[in-house]
Amino acid sequence: MTHDHLSGMGECLTDPGPLSHDDAVHVMAMHHSCPDECWPQRRARETFDAEYTASFFPMDSPSPDDTKLARLLREAIRLTPKSPRVKQPVERG
Repeated sequence: MTHDHLSGMGECLTDPGPLSHDDAVHVMAMHHSCPDECWPQRRARETFDAEYTASFFPMDSPSPDDTKLARLLREAIRLTPKSPRVKQPVERG
């Protein structure tokens, strides 16, 4: 092991605290191959998880347009004839 590698391991044991997006990107570049116990990598993942979870789920409830679209899609599915390739179950008895 080189001196740089050993000093890098010391960084893995130190909690850097909350990270900005840019800091998290830098940390992931430096610690991408570290094990899950690496504190900087954990903090970077927390930053990304919080950022991207919030952007994927920005609403608490669907908008009126989403509700209308869902209703129209349910109706279209209900009115769509069944595929002729699907066989009806044969009653035996």
